[in-house]
Amino acid sequence: MRPAPQPKSSECFEFAWRRPKRGHGFRWEQVQGRWLLTEPPEEGFVAYEPLVQETGLFLTFANLDGTDAEFLRFANAYGRLGTYHYYKPPGGEPFEEWQRHHRWMQFLTLLRRELLERRPDLKKHLRWEGKEIVFRFPKIGTSATESWRHRGELRESPLNQQGLPLFKPGDLRGPTWWFLVYAINDWFDEFKKYTPVAPKMIWSEEAHRPQFVFGPSSLLGVMVCQFAAALHGGWPFGECAQCHKFFRLAPGINRANRRTCSRTCKQYLYHRRVEDARRLHARGLTDSQIAKELSVRPQGNKASIEIVKSWVKQESGNDRV
Repeated sequence: MRPAPQPKSSECFEFAWRRPKRGHGFRWEQVQGRWLLTEPPEEGFVAYEPLVQETGLFLTFANLDGTDAEFLRFANAYGRLGTYHYYKPPGGEPFEEWQRHHRWMQFLTLLRRELLERRPDLKKHLRWEGKEIVFRFPKIGTSATESWRHRGELRESPLNQQGLPLFKPGDLRGPTWWFLVYAINDWFDEFKKYTPVAPKMIWSEEAHRPQFVFGPSSLLGVMVCQFAAALHGGWPFGECAQCHKFFRLAPGINRANRRTCSRTCKQYLYHRRVEDARRLHARGLTDSQIAKELSVRPQGNKASIEIVKSWVKQESGNDRV
């Protein structure tokens, strides 16, 4: 008899959040000299499940450009961060709070991306000084709001369970993975004070049985849990070619060569590529040049040039790339 399949990391988390309905939205409001993100009326929200519906949300957040306009767009799509800061008006979140968490998520996801490369350049992030490892990173926040993260440097000598050095001197990859673990655990420790990630039992309507899960209590907590689960599972992610939202690529979730996050984005991307092909054709490019310019891939028994020809000649088609 085969053993029951082990649950995936993502299935250990249960969480629902609120985001604005269409036509309602957050706004930046200046209160006593600081900019706060303020909420629309209560009836302007709808519930959703970020961990189920937004499988790469932590990467989508990290990929923002750090401006107030981008943060507002993110909040209107996914809701507020839900951090422990509460100012008047109720639920207001300061702009510098968004900046602080965004900068840290952006840097940590950069480390993850570089570690997944075949030959990452890690010397810019850490160096060995005897038995001590010196980690370097952007200064996050100020000494008034941060602990070690505001200094831009961390000195550690990681030890194993026997009290011996965990890494050989000169190793860069292992200590960088260790730093990600250290940083995420520190983030979880911060949540313990205000918005904990707590264990709980739920009744699963889908599985019709009890389940033991961890429940984050904020959207930021969800993204850090999602990041931790991605590190644990070694999951790959893709970026939607249409809306640039990130999503998880894994068997049973999304195929490895998927280019869009939804059917809607797939349709929009198709029509955009058809329009681009016709525009390039009008400029005098050949079908072969257009296929190369738009990175058109063969589909089934159709060559990329044949697909481009159908795009140029027909108002609509069934070819999808």
